[in-house]
Amino acid sequence: MALGCLAAAAVVALAASLVARNLADPARIKRLAQDKARAAWSRDLAVGDVRFDFFPLPSLHAHDLALGNPSWAHGRPLATAKDVVARLALLPLLAGEVRLKSIALDHVSVDLETGPDGARSWSFAAPGHPASSGSALLEVTGLEVSDADVSWRSPGALPVHWHIDTLEASSASGLRDVAIEVHGARRGHPVVVKARLSDLSRWGTAGAASDADLDFDWGTTHLAITGRLPLDGSAKGHALHADLQSSRLNDLLAFFDIARRPTAPVEVHLDSRDAGEATEMKPLSVSLGALKVQGEARVRQENSRTVIDARLSGNRLDWARALLDAGAEPVPPIEAPEMFHATPIAWPLLASLTARGSLDATFDSVRLRNGVELRNLATKSTFDADHWDMASFSTAMLGGKASGSLRAEGKKRTAHMRFEGQGLQLERWFRERGSAIPFKGGPMAVSADVAATGDSMRELAASLTGPVTIRLVKGALAMEKAGAAEAKLVGAKEEGKTGIEFECVSANLPFRAGRAERSPLIAARSDLSYLVTSGFVDFRDETLELRGRVKPLQGGSLGMSAIAGDVLISGPIRKPHMEHDPGKTPAAVARAGAAIATLGLSALATASSDASEARKNDPCGAVF
Repeated sequence: MALGCLAAAAVVALAASLVARNLADPARIKRLAQDKARAAWSRDLAVGDVRFDFFPLPSLHAHDLALGNPSWAHGRPLATAKDVVARLALLPLLAGEVRLKSIALDHVSVDLETGPDGARSWSFAAPGHPASSGSALLEVTGLEVSDADVSWRSPGALPVHWHIDTLEASSASGLRDVAIEVHGARRGHPVVVKARLSDLSRWGTAGAASDADLDFDWGTTHLAITGRLPLDGSAKGHALHADLQSSRLNDLLAFFDIARRPTAPVEVHLDSRDAGEATEMKPLSVSLGALKVQGEARVRQENSRTVIDARLSGNRLDWARALLDAGAEPVPPIEAPEMFHATPIAWPLLASLTARGSLDATFDSVRLRNGVELRNLATKSTFDADHWDMASFSTAMLGGKASGSLRAEGKKRTAHMRFEGQGLQLERWFRERGSAIPFKGGPMAVSADVAATGDSMRELAASLTGPVTIRLVKGALAMEKAGAAEAKLVGAKEEGKTGIEFECVSANLPFRAGRAERSPLIAARSDLSYLVTSGFVDFRDETLELRGRVKPLQGGSLGMSAIAGDVLISGPIRKPHMEHDPGKTPAAVARAGAAIATLGLSALATASSDASEARKNDPCGAVF
């Protein structure tokens, strides 16, 4: 036995001496490596110093390696490494065959680039030089990378950079049962990636796939993906389940250079599978704070375009709250007398869309930024690049119902809306928007067919063009001062008046570039009086100017309006004021003189005539 061991040791020593003599020639090693790279990948390989160590384990040490990019690439070499250690299998080496067991790389730089035609610099197949099957790489069971910088360039976009602190990968022979762990960062924001894949031996081969468990950890955000993962760069045959959970998304967003305020907790759960001609995501659920959305989506490619068809349903969407939960900056409140926000609308987001498809969405409740609540909202939309067409929407709102359509174009920043509302309570309008105006009842019929252009709601309002009509019946303004003022104007009793009891209010507003001007424009009738006005409502400077005379509905009484004449309602739309029309002062003086000369009979005759006119003709219908 002793002699046998001695003989074996002598054979190993002799073999090692012969192998070392062959591998100790740096020029031969460089030439062999360069020939292999050129034959297998059609790439140039630059190699610096090389040496072979047999003890304690056989290994090759190389410095300053650089693997070239394809000729069309504009970047640096595809990959460089300051130090490379390749550990070799001992027994094949004794037979004169070099087999890699593990590779360790330090101070690495990788420059990935996508060409205008979609070519990828990291694809090793070239015309006339098919890529090697890489059988030698199948024997590698370990990979270590430290201190690596990776950049990715694509046409028309800024380069994307990552840093890898450490990468460790291990596998069984033949790239099976692969385990990978990466600790990296992007712009100082760390990520830990862990992966387990059952089989990577056919990586890059058409139809190849592997069972996979992937885990991404950015700190407060965690993403887990499990299932069948394609290995050929396509989505064919995939069947994956994904779970994303985050107490706040800021770590993930910062990793991708997106700066946001702290977000609300987020959860996303979905199943995605290859359905032949399309990818199906079903079921799909998303939660952001208190908002929960469920549904399904189908994605396919048609004539080189992405087509998305989705159906979503949600519980309660509070628009202002959802924006804050998503990390948006708070929108400053509108200060009186302004009516519309100047905050930019997300037109660039719509303008950036390239896909087409459809979206059916329903929500139990949607609270708009102004406080108005839409219940049981149902919408049907189609989209094609930056054109969004909400062909129909229907909802319960303000105690009534509404329906219509909305079209928008992102690049032109235009919108066109049709709106029909019935039974919309003016009382609810004031209350839900937080107004202190004490109005009761007031069901309205509202119709609009308008178009607008602008970067904000303020600019859209200033360009509003199209007809808007409003018809209100049976409402009360519960203000004693207003009731007493009306009684004084028409000569009615002021005692017991708690406000103004409106029988109707009508407005016919033909907007053109944000301004509606007409004679008559707005009319109202109460239990005591009526008023038909002419003038304008202007959204460009958010003002109005209306002129008309408050007339009694009952004859035989003498009020201030019979003598004072027309009133002027003017100022900011949100807070107008009423006064005697200064332009009618000479006529008012003449009426006052006539009333004195006739002991008031002329004023009474005027009041009786006004009342008779109101009984014959509906003042609220006059504007139409």
